[in-house]
Amino acid sequence: MSSIVINPLTKAELQDFINSQNHALGIVGGAGFGKAAIIGWMLRQYLPKAPADITNYPYLKYITEEKGIISIDVIRDLRKFLKLKIPGQVALQRFVVIDHADNITLPAQNALLKTLEDPPAGTLLILSLNNELSVISTIRSRLQLIHLKRPARAEVINYFVEQGHLKPEIDRAYLMSGGLVGALAGLLENEDSGIQSIVEEAKQVLKSSLFDRLAMVDGMAKDKVRCQTLFKMIIQIAQSGLETTAARGDKAAILRWQRVINAAYQAEVSSTNNVQPKLVLTNLMLSL
Repeated sequence: MSSIVINPLTKAELQDFINSQNHALGIVGGAGFGKAAIIGWMLRQYLPKAPADITNYPYLKYITEEKGIISIDVIRDLRKFLKLKIPGQVALQRFVVIDHADNITLPAQNALLKTLEDPPAGTLLILSLNNELSVISTIRSRLQLIHLKRPARAEVINYFVEQGHLKPEIDRAYLMSGGLVGALAGLLENEDSGIQSIVEEAKQVLKSSLFDRLAMVDGMAKDKVRCQTLFKMIIQIAQSGLETTAARGDKAAILRWQRVINAAYQAEVSSTNNVQPKLVLTNLMLSL
């Protein structure tokens, strides 16, 4: 039974990075892509003899957001961790994973940059990013960026069948999640996660009337980060719908999903360029 399902091209890129023994990696993919599982798989390639719960490996540090940010104090604490000596002669023995790295404050990014400019020996830093543009260009230039790709639908379904799930349930969850493995797993396991709520919100947007969509704008516009994740989720759901309708040859549905993908993509670009969230959302709702 496979431990994880990864797009073959993505897996090849990850394996090339592992073989290169480089010191800084950015894993880029929207919410629901299963970045945490992929990072866990990578760490296992480096640490085949690590404890069953890899978080118990003494030279592994996980950092994540607190109250929506990763502060400069957290990065300063990381730098203390990186000064500790580690025994042995293996090329890479110490690992730092920064989850939700999109939420590193600017002062914290500048502090992290100093570490990336002069990386400690034997250390790998992995940043998990929804959007690479959320970190400053000088950090991006020091990361090898790998953009995650969705596995083929057949691979995803076979994987979850191997995990003991029923195919009708997998098919339904696939459509709900847009084929995003992390979101799909959460739906099948009935996990109470933020991803599921965004999936449901994206579905609600897609099935609502124009009047109801426009009524959602004010509430949604209050959370720019959630909006950006919503745009990505709408794109993924629409791409899944496009695959299904293309197989049936339904021309009207194909055109509709293409329109949705284009509208959500334009919303994502506008949001990245700091256009006012309310305006971005209004344009999106009018275009769906």
